[in-house]
Formats: sequence, structure tokens, C-alpha cells
Amino acid sequence: MNSTAIPLPGQEHCPFNEIVTLQKMSPIAYVLPTKTRPKKISFIGNDGKTYTFLFKGQENLYIDARLMQLLRMCNTIFADPKNQRQMDTRPPYHTAATYSVTPLGARCGLIQWV
Repeated sequence: MNSTAIPLPGQEHCPFNEIVTLQKMSPIAYVLPTKTRPKKISFIGNDGKTYTFLFKGQENLYIDARLMQLLRMCNTIFADPKNQRQMDTRPPYHTAATYSVTPLGARCGLIQWV
């Protein structure tokens, strides 16, 4: 698979002209030695960078994706200066770490490797 127009997962909030597309897939996948045996896979984008994901099967990732969406929304709300005044928060501001979760079906999906 070389030079496609398929956008890489986890770019929902990128401007359209900055979306990275799949250039090729790494020929090597690592199988992690856990119960569900997830696979660590890498894609090379059209920008030349490597993007690594965990492919998980036998799990419903829709709930994980919604949780990441909620945490991103909370980070946005808490980062807004007018909300900080209303909540009487002071530096340092704490933000939740988020990562991309892309369900591919009811029983599998991709999780951004961080």
C-alpha cells in the first residue's frame, strides 16, 4: 500500500489542508504478549513521519473514544481564560492527557501510541 488519500487516524481537529495521509505501512507489526494479543503497527505519513498505533481486537473501543472526546472538551473549557475567572482557578492549570482512539468496528480499533 503506497501513496493513498486515506487520512491517518486521530486528525479530527486538524484543518483540512494540514491532514496527513497514509504514504505506506511499515512491514513489521509487533504482537504484544497479553491476553488479547494487540498489535503495535506503524504508518508512514505523506509528511515522512512515522505514526504508531495499537491495533486492539476483541474489545469495544467506542466508550474509550467518547471518554477521550469528553476529556478534550474539559481541557478546552478549562483552558478558556473567561472560564478560569469564573471557576477561580490559578496557574498551574492541569490538563488531562488525551490520545486518539479510532473504533473500526464493534470489536476492534486503533489507539494512538504515546
